[in-house]
Amino acid sequence: MDARARGNHLDCAKNLVLAKSLVEAQKTLLRHIGPQAVISTHLSDLEDLLLMFDVPPAGWELGGQIYLDYLSLVFERRGTERRRRGSGSRRECVVRLLRALPSMEARSFEQRVAQSEMAKVVANIIVSSSEMVCLLYPQGTNFQSREVGGVMRLPLLEGDALRITRKVSEGMLDEILAG
Repeated sequence: MDARARGNHLDCAKNLVLAKSLVEAQKTLLRHIGPQAVISTHLSDLEDLLLMFDVPPAGWELGGQIYLDYLSLVFERRGTERRRRGSGSRRECVVRLLRALPSMEARSFEQRVAQSEMAKVVANIIVSSSEMVCLLYPQGTNFQSREVGGVMRLPLLEGDALRITRKVSEGMLDEILAG
């Protein structure tokens, strides 16, 4: 625990994973490493840590899986090869993030900022990709029920929420005008 005393959260989390204290490692990841990585966009240390989890600990769906799915989407957008296996398809990652991000624990300022940044990436992928809209939502439902239900529940900052609302509204108007 010397790493914790020095404030080196990454080394602390790695040591906890090696000691099979996966719940404690995930807590450190969620409180410090994940938010800092998302905000700084330096994601390689976060990815390395996530790769160390052989077995997901309790609470993984609202913890490490959120960061794993976010990394999958960001690396795909950058054209970077994904090293993590098992995170699923792009559609599966987006669906999980739509469900998990609004429920993610975000007590500190850093956690709230990271949560909003991840939500912005997910919202942008959905509203900018007609392919993603078709993959996520079955035909026969209208644009409003498809989009407002998921995207508008994401924890977005005000400016991002306004921009996404405008895009969703334009999509709804286009659908109405198309008949």
